[in-house]
Amino acid sequence: MSQQMVERTEHQVAAPSQQDQMNGLISVIERLATNPEADIEKLERMLLMQERILDRQAQQEYSNALAQLQGELPEVERDLSERLSA
Repeated sequence: MSQQMVERTEHQVAAPSQQDQMNGLISVIERLATNPEADIEKLERMLLMQERILDRQAQQEYSNALAQLQGELPEVERDLSERLSA
């Protein structure tokens, strides 16, 4: 009996980028802010969520930049034989 290979085509759904997600969140916040019947507590929670997301993105960018920089920095050897005396 011969083996037949079945070719599968996988459709990958592109995950929304962080910028797309942020734009969506900003859009929701704008709608809440312009709605006179909006719940202020919900608006405050949305703004706090946006702030946390921005903080997380900034931390990630910092970590990535630091990791890249560390690969470019020369290694400094420590010489313990000479110590400064005060």
